[in-house]
Amino acid sequence: KGGKALSGATFKLYDAQKKAVGGPITTGTDGKATWSHLVYGTYYVVETAAPVGYQPDSTWHEVSVNQQTVLLPMHNTPVNGSIRVVKKAAEEERTLAGAQFELLVKTARGYERAKTEDGEEIPILTTDANGMATWAGIDYGDYYYVHEVMPPEGYLANDEYVPISL
Repeated sequence: KGGKALSGATFKLYDAQKKAVGGPITTGTDGKATWSHLVYGTYYVVETAAPVGYQPDSTWHEVSVNQQTVLLPMHNTPVNGSIRVVKKAAEEERTLAGAQFELLVKTARGYERAKTEDGEEIPILTTDANGMATWAGIDYGDYYYVHEVMPPEGYLANDEYVPISL
């Protein structure tokens, strides 16, 4: 995401006949996996496990080893999900329209509005006639909080900061 190095991706190396060469290698904090002492020739690199929160790239990437160092940039796609809030009247099963909720992250300074990859604040949502509001395309993680900004008319707000995990 944003071109940052990802640790925890596991790769396997195969020769030209697609036979495994050694065991799997996992990227370190620098996002690199390294094989040493390879004979010049054609190899394939396959990601067998992606870091948490990312989809694996199962493509067989062909690489020709004909020099001392060969770089093969790899990219993972973040896993995204949705967060749905359902507003109900206290001690009832009746849903309520018109409640407003914000999606937050906790920082050293307290709670702040969650942001998109582009740095835009994720919008405040209002529950619909079924008492539901849904944020879509939210990055995988366990660092979100839902907070009611404004209750429906005639009701008190729930002032809790509810932790959410995707």
